[in-house]
Amino acid sequence: MDTWDWKLNPTFEGVLLALERLGCGFLVEDGEGRIRYANRRILELTGYEAAELDGQPVSMLVPEELRESLSVEQVKVRQGDSRTRLSGLRRKDGRAIPVAVAPQLLEDTPKGEPAVISVVIDLGEIHAARPMGAGAGSLTSELAHVASRLQSLAFAASLSDRAGIPIDSPALAELSAREKQILSLLMQNLRGPAIAERLYISQSTVRNHLKAIYRKVGVSSQSELIEWVASLSAAS
Repeated sequence: MDTWDWKLNPTFEGVLLALERLGCGFLVEDGEGRIRYANRRILELTGYEAAELDGQPVSMLVPEELRESLSVEQVKVRQGDSRTRLSGLRRKDGRAIPVAVAPQLLEDTPKGEPAVISVVIDLGEIHAARPMGAGAGSLTSELAHVASRLQSLAFAASLSDRAGIPIDSPALAELSAREKQILSLLMQNLRGPAIAERLYISQSTVRNHLKAIYRKVGVSSQSELIEWVASLSAAS
């Protein structure tokens, strides 16, 4: 295919195709901090359509609590600071997703204006890519630990609206971070397909996590689990 025959001179169409296929987000903002391009992954993560983002301030994709610091970081990036930041991506439904943002200043675009190109990585995906099979104390083991900690951060943020569920209750101590996340969504009246869509995982994975929750808390069905958590909340 001509548009994918990069060789040493990739075509513009080929570059766009690659950006659309990236597993991570790709965002371009102009010198005034307005969104000029968002790839498909950004749209999937935020729930917006491309037309809704075009020309809007990038701050609309940042949780309100981080917007003041965003202004400070934007100035730093435009001064050449390209270090990766930990930040948050605000979805259209108001939910915040912890992300890592790697910005790069492009000082001279074809229009002669500066732009910032950022790669955005959902921290919840880091766990799946962590190194495996490493011995204790090795670099790979340390990287795996960092990846797990970042994933825990992503899970904790998603529990900010937990419908009054005592997530820190000793009765739920055996649940993993992912299981607590799924339980929280279940108690917000979401069911298997909706939970899978919200977390970008398969429905079979949701079912497997629910079975693990049943086993750990000693119930045998979804309705029984909901009743048990409701009684736990009432007692807390």
